Amino acid sequence: MAEYYNVTTNLGDAEIANAIATNTKLDITHVAFGDGNGSVPTPTKTRTSLVREVHRQAVTKYERHPTNANWIVIETIIPSDVGGFTIREMGIIANGKLISHGSHAPFEKVDDPSGVSEYRLRFTQNVTDGSVVELTLDESLIYATQAWIDENYIKRSEIVDDLTTNDANKVASARTVKELQDNKLDKTDLKDASTVQKGVVKLSNTLTSANTDQALTAAQGKVLNDRAFGVGQSWQNVFASRVSGTTYTNTTSKTITVYIEISSADGETNTIQVDDIVLSSGDWGIGGMRSVVSFPVPSGSTYKVTTANTNSVIRSWSELR
Repeated sequence: MAEYYNVTTNLGDAEIANAIATNTKLDITHVAFGDGNGSVPTPTKTRTSLVREVHRQAVTKYERHPTNANWIVIETIIPSDVGGFTIREMGIIANGKLISHGSHAPFEKVDDPSGVSEYRLRFTQNVTDGSVVELTLDESLIYATQAWIDENYIKRSEIVDDLTTNDANKVASARTVKELQDNKLDKTDLKDASTVQKGVVKLSNTLTSANTDQALTAAQGKVLNDRAFGVGQSWQNVFASRVSGTTYTNTTSKTITVYIEISSADGETNTIQVDDIVLSSGDWGIGGMRSVVSFPVPSGSTYKVTTANTNSVIRSWSELR
C-alpha cells in the first residue's frame, strides 16, 4: 500500500451509493486540510471529520478521469496569502459531509503575501466503492515553477505604459487602455467643422440660423422640400370662383402662381396687387387684344386682380397650388 493514500468514509460510501441509486451527482464543494494534530494520521473510514482541520478550500474543478470512468480528478488551490500551518491530512467534502479521508506527506504551507507560495493540489478519487485509492500529487503544481511563471505571468518590465510602442510581444498597461477608451475616436480633440475645416458638425433644427458651421436636420430638409415651388402642386382652373376686385388669400403652405388672361380696350387701367404691393397697374394692350399675366403669391399673402371696367374682361384664371 502506498505510504500516503485516502479512503472513502462510511459517510462517503452511503452518499456514493445513494447517488448511484438515484442517478444524482455528488455535490463536491471543498477539500479540507488538517495538520493531524502533529502527526500523519492513518486514513479511517469511520471518520466524519479530520483529526484537526486547519483550512478548507473550495474545489477549483473536478472532472471525470480521461481513461477510467469510475475515477474523478479533483483540483484545488490554496492562495499564497493563506498559510501558517502544516498539511498532514486531507478530505473531500461533498453534500456537506466528509466522504473521503486521506493522509498527506507533511507540507508546510506558509502565509506569503508576495504571491509566490500558491499551493495547488490535484488528485484522483475512486467514487464507485470503498477500495483504497493512491493519492497522486502533481509535484510541478505545488509551487509555481519558472516555466509556469514564464508562460502565465508578464514581467512588469514587459508592460508598456505609452501609446507609441509597436512591439507585438508587449502588452499595454491598464492606464494606457483606459486612456484609449477615454479618448477613442479622438473625442477630446475633435474640432468643429467649418467651411474650410473638417470636423464635428452640430445639427440645426431651424431655418432661421445663419451659422456656417452647422448642418440642417432631416426634419428641416423635409420642411424645405414641402415648401419647394412646384413640389406636390398642380394647375387648377379657378375661373368660376374668382371675381375682379376681390381679395383672396393663399392659404397653402407654399408659394402659388396665378395665371390670368384678360381682354381689354385701349387706355384702360388694370391692377394686380399682392398684400399691400401693387405689382402692375396700367394699360395692358391694344383694344381687343388678350393679355396673359402670371405672378407669384407667397404663402399667407393676399392677392387681387382688378379690371378697369366692363370693357376689360377676365377670360381665364388658373393657379398652380
